[in-house]
Parts: sequence; structure tokens; C-alpha cells
Amino acid sequence: MLSSMKSLSQHHKSVLMAGIALSVIALSPQVIAQDTQDELVIEADAAATASTEPQNETQAEAALETEAEPVDTEPKARNMRLEEIVVTAQKRSQNVQEVPISVTALSGEALREMNIQGVTELTIAMPNATLAVSPSFSTIYVRGIGTGLNDGFEPSVGLYVDNIYMGRQSYLNDALMDIEVVELLRGPQGTLFGKNTVAGALSFTNTIPNYEWFMTLDVMRGTDNNRRISFAGNAPVWDDKIALRLSAQHHKSDGAIFNAKRGIGVLRNDKNGARLKARVDLTPDLYVTAAAEYSLVKDNGPGFELLKGNGQTEILFSPFDPTYEEEPNRVSHLDSDSYSERETVGGNFNVFWDLGGHEVALIAGFNEFTEILKYDSDASPIPILTWDNDDDYTQWQAELRLVSPPGKFEYVGGLFYFGNQYDAFTEFRQFDDPNVPGALLNGALGQEFSDALSAVFDPLTGGVAPLTDIITADGLFANFSQSTETLALYAQATYRPWSWLELIAGVRGHYEQKEATISQEFEKTGVVLNAAFGTVEYDFTGDKTEKNVTPKVAVRYLVNDDINIYATIGKGYKAGGFNPTAPDPSKAVFDEETSWTYEAGLKSEWFDGRMTANFALFRTEFTDMQISVLSGAGEAFFVDNAASSTVQGFEWEFKGIPWAGNTVTFAGGYLHAYYDNFEKGPCQAGEEGNAEGFCDMSGERMVRAPKWDIMASMTQLIPLGNLPFGAFVGFDTAMQTEHFTDQDNDINTQQKTYYILNTRVGIGAEDQSWVLSINGHNVTDTMVLGGVTDVPLQEGAYFGIIAPGRFWTAELRLTL
Repeated sequence: MLSSMKSLSQHHKSVLMAGIALSVIALSPQVIAQDTQDELVIEADAAATASTEPQNETQAEAALETEAEPVDTEPKARNMRLEEIVVTAQKRSQNVQEVPISVTALSGEALREMNIQGVTELTIAMPNATLAVSPSFSTIYVRGIGTGLNDGFEPSVGLYVDNIYMGRQSYLNDALMDIEVVELLRGPQGTLFGKNTVAGALSFTNTIPNYEWFMTLDVMRGTDNNRRISFAGNAPVWDDKIALRLSAQHHKSDGAIFNAKRGIGVLRNDKNGARLKARVDLTPDLYVTAAAEYSLVKDNGPGFELLKGNGQTEILFSPFDPTYEEEPNRVSHLDSDSYSERETVGGNFNVFWDLGGHEVALIAGFNEFTEILKYDSDASPIPILTWDNDDDYTQWQAELRLVSPPGKFEYVGGLFYFGNQYDAFTEFRQFDDPNVPGALLNGALGQEFSDALSAVFDPLTGGVAPLTDIITADGLFANFSQSTETLALYAQATYRPWSWLELIAGVRGHYEQKEATISQEFEKTGVVLNAAFGTVEYDFTGDKTEKNVTPKVAVRYLVNDDINIYATIGKGYKAGGFNPTAPDPSKAVFDEETSWTYEAGLKSEWFDGRMTANFALFRTEFTDMQISVLSGAGEAFFVDNAASSTVQGFEWEFKGIPWAGNTVTFAGGYLHAYYDNFEKGPCQAGEEGNAEGFCDMSGERMVRAPKWDIMASMTQLIPLGNLPFGAFVGFDTAMQTEHFTDQDNDINTQQKTYYILNTRVGIGAEDQSWVLSINGHNVTDTMVLGGVTDVPLQEGAYFGIIAPGRFWTAELRLTL
């Protein structure tokens, strides 16, 4: 990162001083600038040099020959170039400028330098994408499309780790360690990546072992007792035949939210992970990789806090917590002993064979996790409702893929198999505290409290049940079991009739079968649960078979060696399934969701590679959207294929090297995302629905779809005379305009326009053997809503989760 400090110090002082002044307003992520005397490496956030699969022997030899060519050693700023970013968005290694898709890529080194604390912080570097990840709940929205918190839903954004499809969003909580590259592919990726990519795909590639001794150690400490140790070690075990790589991480913090009722911090980091990966070269043309991984993630509460009360809130809450408050301040007042814990084990085995220039790949993986989750579902200091969920999930995958060598006619094709088993047990408790009924009967809580509590339950029960009967302990026991098997056959071909034109066509055929059982049983009468949520006792067994075809066509026109334009049409498909929280059997099944996307874009390089400018214009039409809604005052919970919608807009990304030692990036997106037809929409608190309890939301803006999502970033190197180390300064900032965080578009759930700013400053060795940095996260202490919804049983009251506030970290990175 700092290898060119000496040459920089010899440049004109006036240019450097202007650079430092402009760096205050210039904004950029990290790229790699190379001058011809020393390679100037500035890797701050968005540059990525990654290929999902290592190069074969022939490619490696070609690379060595290229490196051996003589170069002009005279330092000239005009020869600085952005580093080539390599992605595998089309199942082959390509320069990102050659891929007819809107892509954002971050290298593993960029994640280190940005001091990324988890997947949620990737949002600041990925426009038109919102990631909200915690041990209790995880969601991804790309171009305004995502998946709710219903465990029966397949994700709208496909998650991939080392070519393995991860069928649950819970995997986003695993530690980010020893990452080679992260790729976000926007828009449906149904042809090459398969089902459940109607909005896009998020792919993580972990570093593959090589035949050099190598070690990195990152030690970080910060406010809120934030501490993290990350290690990666690479060892050539046997000449050029066997190599091993061990990665591990320990990350803890006291918590971003303070629970005043329980006197503890919640929404914290508590992660431990380890991975052992091996590479075995059986012949010059055949190698195998294998990996085993373990992860343990814990938390002691999701961080719910009351944001707004109604007229009864103070009367109900005060007897249990006189200090409660109704404002977003990262202070919670929940009484329940909440926690989450998820333990994951997994492994994958890949074979890559260069067969006459063709690459034959066999990819297989197995993953499973156990998860326990308990939280205070009434979002209050009163022991009214608690939710206890135990999950067991197992998945397995096998894929056989053939990739042709580069040429006039290229193709990729394969066979894909995926299966999983998901079992969940849920215990939903009502008034699980024997002291509350006794205190009410003895008058200890006062008549005013009794009257207020009656005002909550009488509308639900019609006043036919005495309050003392209603508040007796009761519970719901629910079991859900689902098995899934998916088969797919896919192919994509690229034809170049002339050197300036590419024609691309592909298709994927899907076959999926699901079987599920659901059972619900009350501990006692279930009178309140039935009145409040429409829940009944039942047993359900069902199976579902789906077939779908997702085609894609594209054209790419090369204006010259530096500029190309493209147009793409593609279909996305998201599988249907079964609803584990169905209150009755009629709401247990939902159908598949489909989408068509039309995209056109331009990708270009300027000034001898010192700047790239990319632009994409898109329109996506969704049919039979799967909607999961908790509406009103939390009394209605349903899943349905309730909506059709249109999402359209544009995205841009500019990267550049204005002068030696400085890099800038400016990127963003615009969204126009509305429901075309949504007659079975949720009702806002106090809103009267139709006979079925629905409100028409046709023409309304979609949830989590801000009009503008803009990011900018900068890094500036500062030489320190003739010292063997130098300094750097940089920052990353993002802005999102106002948007709703709950499906009913209630103004009380709206996130206002906000700005996030992260900063970094430090010093480091020229060869990057050590780097010491001070990092600021959300330095303006901006309040960002992770989500807001209605308080169950309290119409007009709202609770939510606030993202972490300002915190600082100091990190020492060693590379040996």
C-alpha cells in the first residue's frame, strides 16, 4: 500500500499539497495505482483482484512471461493505471469491464483496510443494496427487492460461498475471514446461478492455498470493548503438490444497544470461526481443493426498543419499568431473557481439470447448523409474549460444470443438484410469569393498569372472557419440517461474428420438489392467541412440485478497446413453498415468484486506464411476489403471492486516480419501485381494511426502496520524507433517501434521508508488512433504522432496531 512513498516525495510539492487539500472533499474506495518506477498500491475499498478458481498452469506461465517484460522505470504519473478487477459473474474469470452485468466487487484486502465489522457494513460500498445482518435477523435487499423474515421463504438474493449456494440468510452472520473477493451481481441471475436470484447474487470467494509461505495477523481494539483477532496462514507442504491454508477469527463486543431493564448490552458481536483449506495438484492439469469450516455466533437479544407509544403505553409499562422511554436512542427496556446462538459446520470439495483447454469442474458441498433463538416479542418490559425457536438445517450440493477456452465461440454448461432438510420447533408463550396474574388479582398493579390491559384485550375477545382468565399462562407449540430437492440443467454460449460484437444466449431448466408437515397445538385454551392472531390448532401435510425455465439473451458492442455497450434480457425465478407460521391450513402454501429484467449499460476506461466509468439502466417486472406481513397492531400475519410490481432505475460507478497517491470512487443508484397490483396489502394501525382484513396498496412505493442510494470514497497516501514508511488518510460515505422499513408504508416506520461517514488514518511500511490504523465508524452518530413495525396488541405503538452508533477502532495488520 505504501511502497511508493519515496518516489512520491520527489514529485512536485505543489501537486501534493493540492492533493491533500482536495482529499477533504474527494471521495473514493480503494483501487491500485501503479507508477512505472514502484508499484503504488492503494487498496481502500472497491478494488478486487479475484478469481473464483485459480489459474491453470498455462495461464500462470503466460502471466510470468508478462511480468518478465522490461518496463520503463522513469516515474511518470501518466502511466498510473487502475488495477484490473477480475470477477466470475459468468462462471469464467473475466475483467469486470467485459461482463454485461451491473457488478460491484470488493477485494479481501479492501475489507481489511476498511476495517469492515460485518456484512452489514458492506452496504456503504454497494449502491442499490441494503444489508441488515444480526444473529437474530438477516435481510438483503437489492434494487428494492428482498426477502422478509419468514423462515419458509427462499431468499430473493442468492448467497454463494466458494461456489456453494447457501440456502439460508443466517449464513451471512459467519465471520468474514480470509476473503479473496466479494461480488454483488445486480438483477436476476437465473441462467447461471439458478433459482432464488430474482434480485441478484452475493458471492464470497475465500482465498485458495498457494505454494508460498505466508501469514497475516490483524489485531483490533475499539470502543464498546470491541476486540477482534484474525489470522490466516499459508504453508506449502510438499513442493508444488500440496498446500494448506488455515484461517481463524475471534470477534467480540459489549453490544450496540443497552437494555436498561436488564442492565446489559445487546446486539453485540460474539463470533468465532475457523477454516482449514487444502490444495492438491495431482497433475499439471488437474488439481483438487477441499475445505472444512466451523462457526459459532451468539447474542443476548435483538435490540428491540420502543420508538413511539400510544395513550395506554405509559400506564402499562410504568409499573414494570418506570425508566422506560419512547424515543430512538439505542436504549431498550425489554424484560425477557433473550438470546440467540447458531453453530455451523460445513465443508466443500472441488475438482478442476484442464482438458484440452476446457475446464471441467466438479463442485460439492455439505453444510449444517443448529440455531436457538428466543426474544421478547411484545417489545415491552411487561412479560406478555415471548418467542422461542429451535432450528436444525442441513444442505448438500453437487455441480458438474464445463467451461470452454476463450475464442470466437465460447460456452459454459452444467448439471446442478441441491437438497436440504429444515426442522423447526417454536414455542410461543403468553404471560409466562406467575407474578403478573397474582399482582393483578391482589390489586398491586392498580385499577388504572387493569383498565388499560382490559382495553387491549376486550376488542380481541369481545369482552366474553374475564381478564384474569386471559392473562393466565398459555402457549403455542408449533413444529415445521420441510425437505427440498432441486435439479437443474444450464448452458450459456457467446458468439463473436466480428471482433467488435458479442452475442450471448443462455437457458436454465429447473425442477424442484418440496414436502412439508406443520402442526400447531395450544398448551391451554389459546383464546388470546386465536383472537389476536387467528391461530388455530391443526396438522398439515403437503408436497409441491415446480418446473421453470429461465432464459437470458445479451448483446455486447465494442466501440473500441476501451469502451463497450451492452443490452441484456433475463428471467429470474424464486421457488414457492410452505409457511411455518401459518395461523391456519389455508395459509400454509404459497407459489413461485418470477421476474423479467431488461438492462442496458456502458462500460469504459479513460486516460490510459487511470479512470473507469460505468453506467447501467434497468427495468424489472415481478409477478406473483411473495409477501410476508405483520400488519395493523400485529394482529394479522399472512403469506401470499399478493403483488406484481415494477422496479426501474439506473446505476453508475466512477473510479479514478486524479494524481499519484490518490484514488477516488463515486457510485450510486436511482430506484423507481412501486407495486402495480397489491390488493391484499397490509393495513396500517387504525386503518379499516376490507372484509378479509386487507388494504389495497396498488400504486404504493415498495418497502426498503430509497429513490437515491449514493456512495463516495477517497484514499490519499502521504510520504514522510525518506522514512521507510508513510501515512495515509481516507474515508467512505453513503447516503440513502427516505424509505419505508415496514410493508404497510406507515409514516411511523419511515427512515428519513441519512448520511453515514466512516474514516481511517494511519501509517504503514512500504512493503505493507505492517499497517497501523485508527478507524471511525458512523462518526456522525447517525440514527439508521434497521426496521420498524407495530407493537403487538398495542395499536398506534411502534418498536424497531437502531443500527450501531459511533464507535472507534485501532487495528494493527501484520503480513509476513
